[in-house]
Amino acid sequence: MNRSLKNGGEAIDSGLLVKLKEKQDKCIFKPVRTLTRKMLQPTNFEKMKVGTAVKLFGNDIIAVLELLNASGDPEFLNVESTIEFMKIVRKWWEVKMHFNDDIRVYVSLYFIMALGLDK
Repeated sequence: MNRSLKNGGEAIDSGLLVKLKEKQDKCIFKPVRTLTRKMLQPTNFEKMKVGTAVKLFGNDIIAVLELLNASGDPEFLNVESTIEFMKIVRKWWEVKMHFNDDIRVYVSLYFIMALGLDK
């Protein structure tokens, strides 16, 4: 990231997920198996995939970061603002997807009624 983001005056660490990937690459057990190079350093084509971004802010990644922060890992101390930012993005995405689902239902009902298929 070229610029720094802040959440409540505290900096959001964009390198946090890279640290997590490096840490789990050294382990046999990988707590976030979906954390890949494609998510952290996507090519131009991979940047267009929404699913990759959704996984990046997934509940599993957020939970592992919270666990590492709570366990006192020195690399993951004072990352509450980053975790909070990730939760906000995740909630925004869930609200947006729910809104899109509602629109699909209304559009489907409209076409069913317009075509007279509801009788």
